[in-house]
Amino acid sequence: MLLKTVAICAGFLLTSIQAVSVELRPDNIKEMTSSGQWLIEHFSPWCPHCKHFAPTWKQLSEDFGQLATTNNFHFGTINCVVQGDLCKQHNVQSIPNVQLWKDGEYVETFSESKEYAALAEYIKDKANAHSEADSLDEDDEEESIDEEEDVFKPNEEEEEEEEVEEGEESEFEEEPALEEEEEEEEEEEEPELEEEPQKEQIDHLDTKLVLPNPQGISVDLDEQRLREVTSKTSDAWLIKFYAPWCGHCQRLAPTWVELAKQLHNEVNVGEVNCDQHPAACSEHGVSGYPTIKMYHHGESTIYNDDRSLVSLIRFAKEYSGSPVKQVDKTNVVDAIHASDVSVFYLSEDKQVPEIFEKAAKTYMSTVSFYASQDSTLIGQHFSLPTIVMVKDGKPKMYRSHDFTNTESNQKALLEWIDKEQYPLVAKLSPSNYQSILDGDRTVVMNVIDHADLTDETKFRNVAIAWDRAQSNKAPIFVQVDKTVWGEYLDSTLNIQVERTPKIIIYNAATYEYFDKDLQGSELSSSNPEGIYLVLENLDKLRGSPAGSLHQRAYKSVQSGVQTMKSHWLISMMLLTLIGGYLCRRSTYYRPKKTYILPSHKD
Repeated sequence: MLLKTVAICAGFLLTSIQAVSVELRPDNIKEMTSSGQWLIEHFSPWCPHCKHFAPTWKQLSEDFGQLATTNNFHFGTINCVVQGDLCKQHNVQSIPNVQLWKDGEYVETFSESKEYAALAEYIKDKANAHSEADSLDEDDEEESIDEEEDVFKPNEEEEEEEEVEEGEESEFEEEPALEEEEEEEEEEEEPELEEEPQKEQIDHLDTKLVLPNPQGISVDLDEQRLREVTSKTSDAWLIKFYAPWCGHCQRLAPTWVELAKQLHNEVNVGEVNCDQHPAACSEHGVSGYPTIKMYHHGESTIYNDDRSLVSLIRFAKEYSGSPVKQVDKTNVVDAIHASDVSVFYLSEDKQVPEIFEKAAKTYMSTVSFYASQDSTLIGQHFSLPTIVMVKDGKPKMYRSHDFTNTESNQKALLEWIDKEQYPLVAKLSPSNYQSILDGDRTVVMNVIDHADLTDETKFRNVAIAWDRAQSNKAPIFVQVDKTVWGEYLDSTLNIQVERTPKIIIYNAATYEYFDKDLQGSELSSSNPEGIYLVLENLDKLRGSPAGSLHQRAYKSVQSGVQTMKSHWLISMMLLTLIGGYLCRRSTYYRPKKTYILPSHKD
């Protein structure tokens, strides 16, 4: 059943929104939005901010789905990569972009924080205003005013009916009665969340199988909650102890927020304000600010490295235990959303084989790894155990079912993951930049302004055409945000980007880059043929030097050593011949010494 689930869920990726949120296209948008109010999200599947916003939008569309019938208020989505012209017509300058439309006409763009609480309040206000303007009958109106919370609570019976109408998708989205009761309890506590939308408050530890850090945020912890999360040995928590007045803490704050986003569904992230909770900080041995600790299996590890985002992510993933997370039918969709590329180990045994654990530790910076024994998820479609990769909305089956930890099996699995670890078009991020730019594969970079949706679509089409050609050469196509990475490209690779969009083909093996085609014109997504010709003739062309002199020298030495290791027998024979020649030459061509004392012949 997972293969079917994956094909459905991954195909929509960020748009795995239930029937209450409609995918809008040029052929249906006029008819669909001609009546009532429509809250429309404009997004790109490859935009990290859109990925972060996706769970919030999904939750909103589920919680307020009943407004379609009670208040004529609907939810819609537009994929700007696929429907670029439509987003241009809607004057979308940045994504994610949320607009309100009424009776087919644009009303306004939602410009506040895209947190659940703010959007929920906005939806309530607009839905109520629209209902009153349309003069709903008195009974419905009184119910809306006197029992406002009931109107906007999720109608679970209606959701179940809609899910059944959804056919195949319903069996993956249906929740057991016990989970529905838990959802009702959480919804009753929703006003408390609205008071502090920036941080999640944990009132109890749920026994339900969930992925770590489900919201991608840093959780505010007090004494009681800190005691709970540090004593629960099944979860790993990366916790920052800080003081608001501390200068180092203030500089770390934006990095910490981004860290929580990057570790979404991977590692729990929390923080403790030591001014408000001095006893908790004292109990955990905090003597300076900020102090960062990883708690796992009842033990703590203090972080002493630099406070860069890259180093913090590496530490979190390395010390958070196994990179293989357990999933079932209730959270497989969230697992697929969490990463561009996901690998699932499916079996009847909860014991994850060592070979899969090793692969996960090797590629955890670019790929998410999961395991499942859920019989309702697996069904009868697999010969178990098996490995399935989900990439670009498509499942890929690993050819072998033998996962004994032998050298040949390890090599085969690692080679398969290495080849498939990046999506069709990757996004350069703190988690993957080293593996992409320091690897041995050619990189085709599209350096753009983050809001340039048009060129993003063109570049993706370039990658699709190359992929369909099934060339033996497998470059990595990657989108690069100049605002974030422009300085790094200049200082580290000696690549200047004066204007965007700019196509750069980087040959990591030779530390060279190419920004012009064979005719001397600048490479462009509008001229795919120029890009393809450079890629096909890369070994015959001379590019501009990338990186510093010592970087290129180190790369050359490293390449030479690797060649010697790969052909050690030939290397040993050559070294023996050269050594023998030098020794013989030094022996027979040694200059004659002059004697100071006279010889006996004299």
